[in-house]
Amino acid sequence: MKRLAFIIIPAIIALGHSIRPPIIEGTEANLHEFPYQVSIQWNFNNGSRARHFCSGSIINQRWILTAAHCLEEVDTKGWFEVVAGVNNIADEESGAQRRNVTRYEQHKLYDLQAIKYDIGVLLLSQPLDLNRNIKTMRLATKDTLFSQQIAKFAGWGSISKTWNDIYPDKLMKVSLILRTQEDCQAVGKVDETQLCAGGYKNVSGCTADSGGPLTVNIDDEQVQIGVLSYGEKPCQARLPVVFSSVMYFHDWIQGIKMARVLRVAVLVTLAALVAAKPSRPKIVGGEVAIAHEFPYQISLQWNFNDNEQDPFHFCGGSLIAERFVLTAAHCVPSAISPDGFPEAVAGEHDLSQFDAAVQRRRIVEMYVHEDYEGGVGPNDIAIFRVDKPFHLNRKVQLVRLPEPNAIPTGVCTISGWGSTSFTSMPSYPDLLMKTTLPIMDLEDCRAIYITQEVADSNICAGTMEGSSSVCSGDSGGPLVQTDDQIVQVGIVSWGGIPCGGYRNPGVFVRVSYFIDWINDKINN
Repeated sequence: MKRLAFIIIPAIIALGHSIRPPIIEGTEANLHEFPYQVSIQWNFNNGSRARHFCSGSIINQRWILTAAHCLEEVDTKGWFEVVAGVNNIADEESGAQRRNVTRYEQHKLYDLQAIKYDIGVLLLSQPLDLNRNIKTMRLATKDTLFSQQIAKFAGWGSISKTWNDIYPDKLMKVSLILRTQEDCQAVGKVDETQLCAGGYKNVSGCTADSGGPLTVNIDDEQVQIGVLSYGEKPCQARLPVVFSSVMYFHDWIQGIKMARVLRVAVLVTLAALVAAKPSRPKIVGGEVAIAHEFPYQISLQWNFNDNEQDPFHFCGGSLIAERFVLTAAHCVPSAISPDGFPEAVAGEHDLSQFDAAVQRRRIVEMYVHEDYEGGVGPNDIAIFRVDKPFHLNRKVQLVRLPEPNAIPTGVCTISGWGSTSFTSMPSYPDLLMKTTLPIMDLEDCRAIYITQEVADSNICAGTMEGSSSVCSGDSGGPLVQTDDQIVQVGIVSWGGIPCGGYRNPGVFVRVSYFIDWINDKINN
């Protein structure tokens, strides 16, 4: 994230221009005049104030649209934050909302050197609370028609006409004249994926405006037609700036939102370390498991019922009976959508490869503990019933459950396909991972998570020093101990962030506490 600290301005030598978009010759925006505008910031995790480096627009409560080049070179020592409902980024107004980012996506054809397909999206850790100061942006489609020659643009980019950038604290705005494709060629080879505006009377956008929305008024509503990509440097140049065309990328944007909607419930909930916010867990600091080393391991996947889109893993689980999977209750919301159905997959090792040993079963019923109140907390346990029994063999087996109310001690093993990243940005493996964790004294765990409830029905595992942990995508997976037999003692529930960090042990459901409940659901 070295460049993000100074706003994204890598030189594009081949074209003789740079990704630099500030607002030049603009005026200060009225308070909340652009309720769809957000400041994308980088928190360096060093006690200093998070720093603005790009803009974006709210396309729904969980998704932010921006430029792909704003998502380059993510540092391991910080995280993305998005601020909505703000005009003065140095002194945020009452009502401003700050959210961490759990995932980002650049267009798969994005090319930094050619500056093509420069569009991306950010997924927020929690939904924004929409109100009159924080609103979603209407996006133009391929069928959107408009005759306006003037578009609006706003941002916190540099207001300097020289190479020495000067950044305002308050949101600035400017009107830009839309240019023809012929005019656009003055700043490089611009194609149908792009449009350009500005360049008259030195009116322009500049560094740290990148990712911001270009809008036109249609039926008394601002509609986004562009995402700021690049332009000439210094910013007073009489050349237009280039935007990625929202009309061209509309289907891609909608597709990303639908494809990722179910992963929301199990991604890491990012937050500052000092706040010790819980995250939905992954395996960090582990190693690749031997194929079929954990024959009871289940991958819970979402099947889009679409031949063009592969099912994706969203949680772990364990096979406790031929038709029943034990998992976390917080995995259930991610398994509800009209666009497909959830499956339990046994005999899986490499999510990217076909394996004849794999058995897929459709989930037909989901039983959540009656006292589960949502989110992270006590009673985070559920049982899924599949449509037909799994065939037990060497690669697909049941896991043994503990005696009622047994208190585990010693060392345990955890397995899963959760993120392997030590940072706030998850990185998901295709291969099943494993690691060992020592059981932590429950009172020591409570002393760490003083703002979260660690109940008697929980167990904690990990060390004060960190290095190995669970994280997003491991949720619902089994924590086991081996004596004469493998026994499941825990279910992955939540933990602190960053995963595997100092004083961030994993918190698990203690299976022995719920034996009667489990038996009741299976038998009845």
